[in-house]
Amino acid sequence: MKKSLIKTIGALAVAAISTINAFAATYYWDNNGTTAGFGTAGGTWAAPTTGSSSQGWSTDSTGATLPGSVTTATTDTINFGITAVGLASGTVAVSGTVSAGNITFASGSGAIALSGGHTYLGCRRDDYAQQRLGFN
Repeated sequence: MKKSLIKTIGALAVAAISTINAFAATYYWDNNGTTAGFGTAGGTWAAPTTGSSSQGWSTDSTGATLPGSVTTATTDTINFGITAVGLASGTVAVSGTVSAGNITFASGSGAIALSGGHTYLGCRRDDYAQQRLGFN
């Protein structure tokens, strides 16, 4: 009876963690619409960020897909460029409070500043606190 109960609890825990991971997304900041690459850092990261031909989050790692309207979450990985394909130098305004699980600035990017607002970074699943960053 105890072994069966322990197995059931373990299976439920694995299922819960798998469900959480299923909702995580990877986004790329893109300021040049459907043109390959990511353009120049600029625009406003908000909750939600309104996607347009001049700014927003895309799930396309080549930067060739028009960004959509997205609210990033503490389970999401967000990228400002990818490897050698980065964003040109500039400032992305942070409006209000936004969230991310991981933030990566590509090695191919110029100097990128995040200005204003607050960003919540998700922690490992076994941590109970979140990290809050303020950008000025």
